[in-house]
Amino acid sequence: FNFESLAGPDSSQEEIFETVGREACEAFLDGFNAAIFAYGQTGSGKTHTMYGSLEEREGAGLIPRSLEFILGRMQQNFSGAQHVALRCCLLEIYNEQVIDLLVAESRPLQIRERMDDGVTFAEGACSPLVRSLSEALELLRGGIARRRVGATCANECSSRSHCILSLFLDVREEDKAKMVVKTSALHLVDLAGSERQNQSRSEGKRLKEANNINRSLSALGNVILSLGSGSRHIPYRDSKLTFLLRNSIGGNSKTFLIANVSNEPVNFGETISTLKFASSSSSSKLLARRN
Repeated sequence: FNFESLAGPDSSQEEIFETVGREACEAFLDGFNAAIFAYGQTGSGKTHTMYGSLEEREGAGLIPRSLEFILGRMQQNFSGAQHVALRCCLLEIYNEQVIDLLVAESRPLQIRERMDDGVTFAEGACSPLVRSLSEALELLRGGIARRRVGATCANECSSRSHCILSLFLDVREEDKAKMVVKTSALHLVDLAGSERQNQSRSEGKRLKEANNINRSLSALGNVILSLGSGSRHIPYRDSKLTFLLRNSIGGNSKTFLIANVSNEPVNFGETISTLKFASSSSSSKLLARRN
């Protein structure tokens, strides 16, 4: 397998951000859409990679570090702009339902397409302004506390949903007496982990969750394979995950994939499966353009 970079168990959160996060954040600030996905079996460290600690700087993962970087650079990059706004949206996809994690009791949201450019979005999702890092972290803490987690034999604190933090930047500045509007989106995706029933020994509610997780990850794999083969039909609508993130997977976006793997011998099969998925993903070439 060939990959652009490798990170071992001793790699720091800062190293991960410098390897993946900085480039995605700089693209986002420069008017490009960007996305980072964390993919791997349950218990392989995806949530640790994406979120880490929201309480102390050293243990902060990609998401809090990205927020810190973006908010710091906004003051430098757009000091002359007449209007700059950063908004965030935090969604989970649980049992094929899209749920807003920024509200206490969310009803399932519908995915819609914009008529002008075909970009998909969750209709009615809350997207508050973010003015400071402390404000952003407070929103994250509240949202993550609402995310579905549960114990399985494979992972005592297993995420039972895909979690998507979306940042939206709107910049308006005057150029030669003309108002120029720049918009961009950054999606930071903590995918639920794939599970083998004989390892997780899920049953009842947990088994239903695992089946939905595995089906949506399979749909993601099918989309990646279709893109890599140049197929005319890309099955984005086979799952809520692929439909909602269609633009990040196969459209106008600079997209990065982090493959989280376990070094435990018992997980060898899942590790190989994750590496194959990551390898096939690298064959899908996206044509990102500044918005």
